[in-house]
Amino acid sequence: SEGHIEAKTELGIIYEEIDDNEQAAKWYSLASNGGCSKGTCQLGILLFFSKANYVGTKPKAFSLFSMAAKNGQPDAYNGLGLCYEAGVGTESNLTLAIVNYRLGAKLGSFQAMYNLGYLLVKNAIEVLDDRKDKEGKQQQRGQRQPSPSRSHMPSSPARKVDFELFSELGIRVEDALSEGIHWLRAASENRVADAAFQLGRLYEQSLGVPFDEQAALEKGMQ
Repeated sequence: SEGHIEAKTELGIIYEEIDDNEQAAKWYSLASNGGCSKGTCQLGILLFFSKANYVGTKPKAFSLFSMAAKNGQPDAYNGLGLCYEAGVGTESNLTLAIVNYRLGAKLGSFQAMYNLGYLLVKNAIEVLDDRKDKEGKQQQRGQRQPSPSRSHMPSSPARKVDFELFSELGIRVEDALSEGIHWLRAASENRVADAAFQLGRLYEQSLGVPFDEQAALEKGMQ
């Protein structure tokens, strides 16, 4: 029955919470084979983040997320965004990463809200920094001063910057920054701690939002 299949997914979640990923993968697979899209999505997440291969290789996560997304799983769109951003199971494509994060965010995936907000804000700030650098060089030939915004959003190897991203998406850089802040706020309101931290850094450095020391402290403590 449908309830029985859902129970297999929940059992997988319990095993994953106690770090028994092999058993988690087993129960997610059983749920997925029974037609449970949530189980399919959870298996994809396990494969994507796991350092070990329990039921396949990491790139298999992309096909699992694709299957679950067709059935409307919000977190599956977040998973597809992760795959496109990092180039797992498919070619790296930040435009498609944002498209899928946005679909997941609109369907209610809190992590997709954060990933979408982070990627938009990070790229927008980098583009704006680059624009200011070029304008400064035209006005004055001298030693380049470091931008105070460059340290505000630490990047992992997967967090790339694409200076053509916003033209491909058909949006202005300033609009992308505003949208990114909107989704970071939404993620923060849904208790995504990383989103609150990044918002605090934005308030602290007055990037896309007015300087607010109190807001910076409050977000940093969440």
